[in-house]
Formats: sequence, structure tokens, C-alpha cells
Amino acid sequence: NGGVEVKFLSKDNKGTWRLLAVFNNPATQVDRVCFGDLTGSGSKDVIIGWGNTQNNMSASMGIYSYQNEIINETYAKNPYGEMILTDFDQDNIMEIFAVMRSVPGQDSKEDQAARAELLRFENGELRPVQWVEADNSTVRYAAILFGRITENLYAVVLDGMKADSSMTTQIFYIDAYGRMINIPKGVNDESAVNPLFRPPGAGGTARDINGDGIIEFPVVSLLPSVQDPSAVDSTSFLVIWSAYDAEKREYRPVKEMLMNYAEGYRFTLPKSLIGKITAIHDTKLKAVTYYSVTPQGKKNQDALMNSPLFTVRVFTKNAWKQRGESSGYELLAEKQDYVYGISVLATDSAAQIAIRQIKYSFEIDG
Repeated sequence: NGGVEVKFLSKDNKGTWRLLAVFNNPATQVDRVCFGDLTGSGSKDVIIGWGNTQNNMSASMGIYSYQNEIINETYAKNPYGEMILTDFDQDNIMEIFAVMRSVPGQDSKEDQAARAELLRFENGELRPVQWVEADNSTVRYAAILFGRITENLYAVVLDGMKADSSMTTQIFYIDAYGRMINIPKGVNDESAVNPLFRPPGAGGTARDINGDGIIEFPVVSLLPSVQDPSAVDSTSFLVIWSAYDAEKREYRPVKEMLMNYAEGYRFTLPKSLIGKITAIHDTKLKAVTYYSVTPQGKKNQDALMNSPLFTVRVFTKNAWKQRGESSGYELLAEKQDYVYGISVLATDSAAQIAIRQIKYSFEIDG
């Protein structure tokens, strides 16, 4: 009769399966399925997001708990636009962090502002124990993480996209007084400045970029002498991956990198080239050529473009065998059916030293 059905089965010591429970939901899609101990029973509960959170849609949340051969179904009161399991106090009992988008009111009803809730099981019910306002201008959530943003501070990191395709990051944590905080402060204040704002084309989401167990954040700036503003993409920006300093409430640079999200690679930019390099991306060839630039005047875009330094190109394995090395490219990395190659074009020794550092730091996603 439509909708989606979920069945819970149990297998005995003879290997025989039997049906414990069946639940039906009118949703036509399943957004996600998560597992975690929400009730403190010592066994994992099942959390199902019913629906589709894309295209400004919301999903409902069902929680299924097992006890004495019985599956109990509980529903969260509000729908969500994004959610994740958390354990802020590290007691091994999970909470649910859920964020709702801003929803325009119908007829005479007021707009529903965006808000984030922290949900816990208490006395057999899923209840919001904390809430805080969220960014009303976010129309789609790109990524969500729960983890450490400092050695001792756990947080939810939420990357969202606005209607103009620009991006921003919100950070939710529990402060020393037990209150949920959303930084930057004044998330819906038009005069407030979010240092984690990324203009259209920059892309990128927060991640542990250096493997130290702490989430870093992308702080971006346009490369000098970008020639065609309409062709701006992730290769057009310097990304300063930054860690959050909770005491100073500011971001500390960790690593400067150039990224290509479309082709899934990145590399560390040597200090000697910061402010002195720009990029031109040939999307048809899957090739980015990096040029040296000379700063000129006060504006970053007034820099003069000089000679090419190197090109990074992505080949299929067949194309690499046919013309990769013969056309002057050196192997950087391989992944599945793709080969990443670099062609060194610079002739002066200082640039060649920097390019050797780039080769050493080159990484591909996954």
C-alpha cells in the first residue's frame, strides 16, 4: 500500500531466523540508518531517518529499541534536515543532534526559524534537552561531523550551502555551564562575520586534514590574478586549514593547501609560493596549470601572471599508457581507473625545489 517497511529478525543458536517485528512508514525513501545505544541498555538501538533531506526537504526520525524479544518504536517530535549521533559527555550513552532548516510560514503562520536540538532518552521518551538557533540562510546541508575540535572539546561541525551556492560552517558544542553553543556568535545577524564563509565555487567541508584526530576548518582566499570570474572553482582558492582555539576563540593556521575537489586531489603549498601562484583549470582535459605571479598594487587580482610552473592532469589508465609519460608527465598517484600526473614546466631552481615539495605532499581522497 506504499511507503517503506522495516523488519526485525532474530537468529537462534540453530541458525533459524524468525520475525520479531514489522513497522511501516508512509515515506517513500530512507534517508539513513544509524546504530547506537541511546537508552543506556548496553545494546545498540536503531535510528531510521524516514524520507529525503535533499532539495530543502525534511525527514522524520524513528528509534527502535530491543528489550526482552520486543522491539519498541519511538518517534522524535520534530522532523530534521540533518542529524548525527553524538556523545558529548563521553559516557557511552549516545544522544541525537538534529537540526531543522528555516521553513517559511503558510498563510498567517509565522516562519519557523532554523534550530538545532540535542535529544536524549529520558523515562522512555526522546526529549530535547538542549536547543540553540541555527543559520536561517542554509538551504542544504553538505556534511556533518561529530568529533574533537580541540584536545578536550567535542563538537558537531555542520557545513551548509546557501541559495547562491556559497558555503559556511557552524560549530555546536556544550560549554562549561552545560549550555549548547553555536559559533560563530550571532549566526543570523547580517552584520556578523563568519571566518569560515566560502564564496561560490570554493566548496570544501571541514575534516581532519592532517590525521591528528582533531577537525580542521577551511578558511579560503581567492588566488591572485584569477582571469575569468565565471570559471572560478575550487582550484581558484588558497585553503588555509585551521584549528579552533577555544581560549582565544579564533582559528589557528595548520596547513596551506591547494585543492581540486572535482578531481579529488590536494597538495600543500610551500611558503615560498603563497601569494605568488595562480591556477587555470581546463575541465575538459582534467588539467590544472599553475602559474607564477608577481604581486602588483594593493589588490590581489592586480598581480601579473608570469610563466607556467607545472600542470597536474588526471588520466584514465589507458590514456596514461598511451600518452602519459611520453607527453612529459611524471606519475604522482593512482586510484582505481585513474592516474594523476605532473608535468614540471619551471626552469629556475627555486621553483623546482618548491615543486619537489608539492610532489611529496600530493594526496588523493580515499
